[in-house]
Amino acid sequence: MKTISKQWLFKHYIELNWNAQMCADKRKVPLTQIRDLIKKYEIQKWKWKAHKVWNKPKLGKKFYKHAQKIMPHRKPIIAFRKVSTTGQETNHGTYMSITDCAKSLGLRREYIRDILNPNKKRWSTKGWYFRHKELNKIDDQEFIIHRASKKIEEIFKGVA
Repeated sequence: MKTISKQWLFKHYIELNWNAQMCADKRKVPLTQIRDLIKKYEIQKWKWKAHKVWNKPKLGKKFYKHAQKIMPHRKPIIAFRKVSTTGQETNHGTYMSITDCAKSLGLRREYIRDILNPNKKRWSTKGWYFRHKELNKIDDQEFIIHRASKKIEEIFKGVA
């Protein structure tokens, strides 16, 4: 069985626009081997003839950017752990949104959302517990100022 490199396959299959049968005939290998390599290397020809190596996006990257745009009314939350023997809570910190918390703790935001939702039957994720921070007027004003300062930074980002 001959070895076929990713670069060779990309050059002939994508750049020279050969089909899988032509590549198999050139290398004198079975057609199924070429098809398996195309699948393994994730080389894909698009229907509209724009072709490239297809890289899968990492989990959640596009979703987090989209989520920040559609959730302007985010609420601060508190993350904590419970000591199993005494049941006391050890406060870890306050986060401005579920997304910020998920990124910093390395958790999925869907799990945190389910914990905060009283209609869901999820209590914790990886030992973490969460609850919404109760805002008084001072905290609420600080939160509004923080949110406004982020928007101002975004507006003036291209000016400087």
